[in-house]
Amino acid sequence: MRFQFERGEKKKVAGPGEENTPRLTDAGKISIPLSDIYGALRDAVASDRTWIQDFQDDEIMISQDFYEVLKAYQRHHRAA
Repeated sequence: MRFQFERGEKKKVAGPGEENTPRLTDAGKISIPLSDIYGALRDAVASDRTWIQDFQDDEIMISQDFYEVLKAYQRHHRAA
């Protein structure tokens, strides 16, 4: 898979049949929708790929509402 990077501050949302284009931020980080990488991450974790462990200590940025949903899920999942 090849990515083309664009500099910019606006979040691009792809329409039907389009792909989101990852953006290279000023800090050298990539801004990309979770949906664009979710399948690969899910497969890598489920398949216990070694390379995914290489990135386990990398920091990621997520929105506050996504973080709150994840925390609520963790609390609910532990209680079950």
